[in-house]
Amino acid sequence: MRGFVNLTPMQNFRSVDLKGVKNLLIDLGAVLVDLNKPRCVAAFKALGFVNVEDFLSTQHQEGIFLKADGGLVSSAEFRNEIRKLTGKAHSDAAIDKAWTDMLDGIPAYKLDFLWELKKRFRLMLISNISEIDWHFCLEHYFAYKNRRPEDYFDKLYLSYQMKLMKPNPEIMQKILEDSRAEPAQTLMIDDAEANCRMAESFGMRAFAPLPKEDWTPFLKTERF
Repeated sequence: MRGFVNLTPMQNFRSVDLKGVKNLLIDLGAVLVDLNKPRCVAAFKALGFVNVEDFLSTQHQEGIFLKADGGLVSSAEFRNEIRKLTGKAHSDAAIDKAWTDMLDGIPAYKLDFLWELKKRFRLMLISNISEIDWHFCLEHYFAYKNRRPEDYFDKLYLSYQMKLMKPNPEIMQKILEDSRAEPAQTLMIDDAEANCRMAESFGMRAFAPLPKEDWTPFLKTERF
């Protein structure tokens, strides 16, 4: 397994060189799906999870939330743990609603852009995501124009299924082995510096959009 390399600060991930790129490995949260963690925190507080900020903030996830994204607990176990932490017998629907309140939708222009990118690149999706959040995305976001994620992406790499999360290098090792993608021909688009650094440690290129940024112009060329 490759180790980390000494890289320059975040601005190193603010430009895109598409020369020779054949594969795009695209993050879901904060790249495709807009996120609203404060709304999610407020929703769990309303359920009685008074210290939820200790487990869920704009900078990190811990405890049961981290376990759910990492596939270390089932959806049923996640809901039962929330009931224990709140001391209330909330319904599955109420707990799922609070958890998915973090998700703020995928703008239609991004999905249309993915459709165009697929004509030129091999697209793969990567995400630290729980089963509950993924099923919500399937129902509410990827149904756009009667399409499915598989219509945009050749491969889907979801943390709750792989039981691995970024920036653990093992997840990238498995992705490269499964996809047979050449690292030098692969660009990863991810909002987190640690994930970009991990990708570069494998010889990949990386680009980090800023929060709420329209990153599509960075990938537009005269070939479209």
